[in-house]
Amino acid sequence: MRTALICLLSLAMLALTSPGASADAVAKPARASCNATSKGAKRTKRCPTRSATCRKRRSKATRRRACSAAKGTRRSPRRATAPGRSAKRPAAGPVAPTPGATPPTAAASQPVTPSARPGSASSAAPRLFAADSVWNAPLTSTAPLDSRSPTLTGALYREIQREHKTGIGPWITETSYSTPLYTVPADQRKVRVVLDTGSWGATLQTALDHGVPIPAGAKPAAGSDGHMTVYQPASDTLWEFWKAVKKPDGWHASWGGVMTKVSQSPGHYTNGSWPGLASTDGWHWGATATSLPVIAGTILIEELRRGRIDHALALDIPDACAGTFTWPAQRTDGGLTTADCLPEGAHLRIDPTLDLSTLNLPPITRILAEAAQRYGMIVRDRTLHATGFYAEDPTPTGTDPYVGPTGFYGGLRPWNFLPQFPWGKLQLLRMTPCTKAPCLPSATAASARTARVRAGRSARRPRRSAARDRRSAR
Repeated sequence: MRTALICLLSLAMLALTSPGASADAVAKPARASCNATSKGAKRTKRCPTRSATCRKRRSKATRRRACSAAKGTRRSPRRATAPGRSAKRPAAGPVAPTPGATPPTAAASQPVTPSARPGSASSAAPRLFAADSVWNAPLTSTAPLDSRSPTLTGALYREIQREHKTGIGPWITETSYSTPLYTVPADQRKVRVVLDTGSWGATLQTALDHGVPIPAGAKPAAGSDGHMTVYQPASDTLWEFWKAVKKPDGWHASWGGVMTKVSQSPGHYTNGSWPGLASTDGWHWGATATSLPVIAGTILIEELRRGRIDHALALDIPDACAGTFTWPAQRTDGGLTTADCLPEGAHLRIDPTLDLSTLNLPPITRILAEAAQRYGMIVRDRTLHATGFYAEDPTPTGTDPYVGPTGFYGGLRPWNFLPQFPWGKLQLLRMTPCTKAPCLPSATAASARTARVRAGRSARRPRRSAARDRRSAR
């Protein structure tokens, strides 16, 4: 307190006795007086004449005037913004896509996302399955519809309305009953996984006995299904498990699958999933009840970070048709016998003529709708509860990047934004009913997909020179 009074008296006396003096003339003795009397009192960069006591007692305006006099400069009352930093922090939450835009770029509709991708050895979302697979091939506007499309999509829409009214759905499953994805390097040490099944699992056990590159500290998804997926780009191999658990003697699982040549896979298990399988083996592999990989159609964390999903979405419904399914599914656990039941493997999409920009959808809903319109949604399993999508399980990281004001959902919950998804504008693509595997698509659908992929590759291929064309002709 004494130091503060001496500082103030010195400044006042100099101002009164030297009315015509310059600022420097006034400030110089003031600094000397303060320095002499403070005897080592704490000083700050903002005002060399201010001690700790002065900083507490004096008003902002007084400090600003004293600093200006001491430095011989004037300070603007508005604080300058540091270079490269916005003067106002943007609000948290997803960034809305530009109305009327076609499928957005990564920057156009990217939600606010966590700073690091959990649950993976790689920071890039892998492109799983063949480019012409049912998951990755874009749909044409003229894709043939099933004759029962209005009936079956109408029944699904009524189910969605019921779930919304009762407060149970629709939903996105992430932190339990989905799957984490571990993308591992080529040198990841392999471990043994034991199948706790009968002799009918011998073929899959033989494949697993070659070792699985499960990283140290890996954890299956929360929930009784205990799903876990491991992908190794170097060997182009995928492993997945149902009811995975690490016991004192190592890893165990109740079922699962191994898929080699993932980049050439049709997106479901076949007898070509592992070398040397008989024609009847492999079709029943997989952690789901349809032989569709549990990671297939799952929304990856990296995809939400960039704001764009370039594949079909996995759709799970309360229950499906009993005894029958449709490609790409290879089996079913459905229990319904009603005339309007959807079979597992059913491929739906949003009407391609619908302009999504006119619906004023929340950003996360718009991202999902764009994927469903371009690639579709495939019924992958049943829930015995509610309809929903699947997103990558972040359980191994101990964090939840989906919820909260800075999460992928922009502070919302699925019951806030999924009812606005255009469920009433769905179409059902032509189905290929099956009762046992192998269940293959119709020749027309398969050839159309191959033609679309080949056309896309040709458009990207650089044009050869005229001289090279002549050499080829000779």
